[in-house]
Amino acid sequence: MKLLKKVFLLLMITCCSHNLFADDGQEEYLRKIAGIIQKTAEMRFGGDLNVGDKVKYEYRDDSQAEEFKFHSLEVVSKYSDKVTILEKFEGNNLIISYNPKNFEVLEIKGNDIVGKEYTLSLLNKNELKAFDSVTALPFMQEITDLYRLNKTKTTKSIKGKSKISCQKIELNPDKVSFLGMYKKEMIENDSHIMTVSHDVPKLLPLIPVSLNNYSMKDLLKRENCGLVENNLLKLIDFEKVE
Repeated sequence: MKLLKKVFLLLMITCCSHNLFADDGQEEYLRKIAGIIQKTAEMRFGGDLNVGDKVKYEYRDDSQAEEFKFHSLEVVSKYSDKVTILEKFEGNNLIISYNPKNFEVLEIKGNDIVGKEYTLSLLNKNELKAFDSVTALPFMQEITDLYRLNKTKTTKSIKGKSKISCQKIELNPDKVSFLGMYKKEMIENDSHIMTVSHDVPKLLPLIPVSLNNYSMKDLLKRENCGLVENNLLKLIDFEKVE
């Protein structure tokens, strides 16, 4: 059975994927996927999510095939010590359960574009602690947080919803003095700029948001806001259950 390109190779090259899981028995590859999901959970999910919270994004790339055009996340169950998220993207269904008190990932499973089901083995605490260094991947390294949440607020209309209050995550001018004369241009044209909103559930997509912006992990952990848009995705629908 021939599957599309492996996601881990794509993570290193393009940070986008078609098939999340491998079908070649490479256990180490699957362990890396599990480690990435475990390491990014706290920056991706809110601590106050409820069943029915969901977001749906559309890829800005017009060349995407119709069946790969959308990316969605939804809270499908919640208990005091376990929240389960269903994430759908590019033919993959990814189910992640985590403890909302400490964001420890409890289970990872799902199915790929051909319908094959997977359950990934989790890394233990010692393995996770060493994960950054052993992966040797740029987006998993400890990087000084160069970004800030701009206090200036704007409003944006999402079809069928009330206007939402938005802010931008952008390069912090006080921390990018090394850019010199190019600082203003770099800040304005930075591809990592994100528009976020506290009115939107914090359900951040795995690859086009969290991995592309791993250097923002401390900021994203602090701020309980959902994604409105970035250079890859735009929000087209959401539900936030109070």
